[in-house]
Parts: sequence; C-alpha cells; structure tokens
Amino acid sequence: MSYSKILFSVAEGVATITLNRPDKLNSFDREMSLEVIDALDKAKDDASVRAVLLTGEGRAFSAGQDLAEAIAPGTKIEDILTTQYNPIVRRIRNLPKPVIAAVNGVAAGAGANIAYACDLTLAAESANFIQSFINIGLIPDSGGTSTLPRLVGMQRAFGQMILAPKVSAKEAEAMGMIWKAVPDADLMNEAMALAKKLATMPTKAIALTKQALNRSTTNAIDAQLDVENELQTIAGASYDYTEGVKAFLEKRKPEYKGVIGARSSSPPCCRVLQSGGRESMDWVGGLSSRLPRPHFREPADLRGIARHSGPRVVSGLLRRRRRPGARRSRFRPRPGPATPDIPLCSWIRAKKRWTRP
Repeated sequence: MSYSKILFSVAEGVATITLNRPDKLNSFDREMSLEVIDALDKAKDDASVRAVLLTGEGRAFSAGQDLAEAIAPGTKIEDILTTQYNPIVRRIRNLPKPVIAAVNGVAAGAGANIAYACDLTLAAESANFIQSFINIGLIPDSGGTSTLPRLVGMQRAFGQMILAPKVSAKEAEAMGMIWKAVPDADLMNEAMALAKKLATMPTKAIALTKQALNRSTTNAIDAQLDVENELQTIAGASYDYTEGVKAFLEKRKPEYKGVIGARSSSPPCCRVLQSGGRESMDWVGGLSSRLPRPHFREPADLRGIARHSGPRVVSGLLRRRRRPGARRSRFRPRPGPATPDIPLCSWIRAKKRWTRP
C-alpha cells in the first residue's frame, strides 16, 4: 500500500509514522486513517521493527476528525468509529512493541485520545491537549473515556470532557497525562532517542508488561496475580531472560533479540531433566543451579509457554531421563505441598511426546 497522507520509514529498529496533512492540522479522514492502520500492521509484522514512533507534520499533532468528511451525505459516525478510530487504538494497545507519541502541537479530540493510547507520550512545551467533543455535542471516543480517567482520575477527566479546557504540555505532565514535556526544538531528537533505546531493550518483556497492564483494567488483584504468574512464566522462558542473566554475571552489556511471535526450535532458556529423583537446570551458556521439581498449579503456566514458545519448550520442561530399552510411561506429577489433584495432566499428556535424552 502506497501512502499519500502519512510518511512511513524504518531505521535502527524504529518505525516512524508521521501524520502528513499539515494544511488540515493533520485531521483524520478515511484515507489517512486506513494508511495509519496499514502502517501499524507493517510495524507489527516487520521483525526488524522493535519500537514505533508516531508524530505529526507541521504545527499540529492532530486536530481530530475532519468535520467536512463527518458531515458529508451518507456518512455515519458509527462507521467512522468502527472502521477508523477503533482499529487504530486497538492496534496501538495490542501491538507487541512499544509505541511512543511525539506531540508536536495541538492534539484535539481523537488526536488527543490517540496520543493517550500510546505507551509513552512526549509533547513539545508549546503543545496543548483538548477534549473538544462537547463543543459539537458529542462524547469522547477513540478510547478517551477509558484512558483519560486512568491517567488523571474521574474528576479531572470529567472536567476536561465537559468543559473542554486547553491543557498545556507542562500541565499535562504535572497531571500524569503524558510522560514528559520537552522544549520544542528537542522534541523529535528526544523522542527518537527514547524509541531507539526501547528498541535495544528486551522487547518481549516490554510486550508482556503492556499485555499485563491491558488486562489489569478489568481484573481484581487475585486475577491479576494469576496474569503476572502466567506472563512471568513466558518471560522466564525467553532468550532475553537468559541473555540478561548471563550478561549480568559476565559484567557485560546484554544483546537482546526479543522479537514477539518467533518460536524457538528448542527451549530458549533452560531444560529440566530428572536424574536420581532430583532436578538440574542446565542454562544456556553453562550456568547451572539445583532446583526442586516444579509443580504447575495453573493450566495457564504451561499453556502460556506452549502458545508463545511452542510445545517443544513444554516437553523440555517435563522431559526425564529413561534407561535405554525402558518402556515409555505417562507423566505422573509428584504431589507437592498444597498441590491439589492437577487437572492439567490430561492436557500435558496430549502435548507430551517422550523422547530419549
């Protein structure tokens, strides 16, 4: 897809998406919205992209919806939301890579709420934010009724939505609406430096952190503890975790790879083997330690590993030594303290294939 209303480039692990309708204050019409959606999909699928930077051309980040299109005959507001804004916000929130917004000027209406949906938002000191929906008799959309109250609280969010004050970048920073306000001349340099820094970090852990925060919006503390357990299990089975530990012990800078969705052909972090009733964990790189046999209390523990790293990781975690010629046997979990009858066994048997070590 060729772009006429945005600019898209990839360099040093960072995909830059620039809204490019400066004569219209980068207001969204259907064509520009679809181009942004396509660019976000490209950034997701490109393994060389490890961070995304979203900004605007000219003196505005985005003035929101192009009203000339919104009032055109045959145009329905619900269609604009369904096909344009909602897909953009969902892609930003679900993208397994960090998204940074560099707000270079006014961010109004949907433009402001898209900036709030990004993982980190920097703004030029001359920029301002405004919930302009009430001025034309509408309610906030593009996720604003979800993100803004979480950023500033219900009172401040409601006040901004019904009174529509202009909020300066410094005020937005003080209220927690954005990550940082910076001098106008430094905005793009600082935003790009931040994006490049994130691109060299363990992006798999960043993506899992983002997923945990997304799920926290509907979870009570008990459910969120289970989410942390599930996602930490996935992070602990990643190449980046192993590399981080090795680099720390070897006193060197780690080299993270963390591309989400790429499955390893073998367990990326460790291999648990049973020998003489005890377990050993053989770390990549020769690190080793003695650990007790793991007790998997939640089906999500192994389902999460299988989904993100493949069934071979699960097999590696459960593999045990077998004498040559010995009969194959089913996995029987060793009972542990406070470990109930595990309903996970049938699932393990379906996934498990015993192999000779």
